[in-house]
Amino acid sequence: MKKKNKIITPKGFNVKIKYTKNSAYYRAGTKTDTHHNVTEIHYNFKSALPLKQVAFESDIHGTGCTIPIDEIEEFEAKVATKIAKSF
Repeated sequence: MKKKNKIITPKGFNVKIKYTKNSAYYRAGTKTDTHHNVTEIHYNFKSALPLKQVAFESDIHGTGCTIPIDEIEEFEAKVATKIAKSF
C-alpha cells in the first residue's frame, strides 16, 4: 500500500508551476503558472488518459486541473495566507 502524506492548512497552498520548454503551455507563452488555495495535490494521478499526471485541486474554489508530469519542470507549494478571488 502506498503511503500518503497529508498536510492540512485552512487556506490551502499557492502552487507555482514551472513548465518544461517542450510543454504545450511553454510553447503557447506560459512559462509559469500559479494556482491559489490548492487543498490537494495528487502525483501520478490516474485518469482516462494514458499519461502520468499531477492533479491540483481546490475544495475552496471547487475546481482543479491535471497536468502531464512530463510538462512540469518543477512545482512549489507554499502555505496560502489569504483566500484568493480565483483558483
